[in-house]
Amino acid sequence: MPEQQQKINPVLLLIIAAVIGYFVLARKADNNEPPPKPTAGATVVIVPPVGFGASMKLDEWAAKNKVEIRRYREDADVSKAEPEVRELFELTKGNRPCAITDLNGRIEILPLDESLLQRLDDLK
Repeated sequence: MPEQQQKINPVLLLIIAAVIGYFVLARKADNNEPPPKPTAGATVVIVPPVGFGASMKLDEWAAKNKVEIRRYREDADVSKAEPEVRELFELTKGNRPCAITDLNGRIEILPLDESLLQRLDDLK
């Protein structure tokens, strides 16, 4: 009996290559999505010292005033954050620990102390 050689169907190879290419391109496209836009009217970025906990009063103030609070460590990677948040975070360098806000279109850097809520209220 002569040996039969199995030939690979070129159409099957083309289909397999197309499927692999589709998944590679689809995965690459997912990484290029723009970051989500903030839903709040303003943002407060806080770069607290190590061990600084969340403040319920600050969270309540933010909810009442429709302000988004973002907390980041000093060494945080904010490369995937919204451009506005990245800019605020970068502006805190040399002033940390601090809070920074863009309330009413003005950028203000505020120290993290007991007067933070009052200062935020004054800006609003």
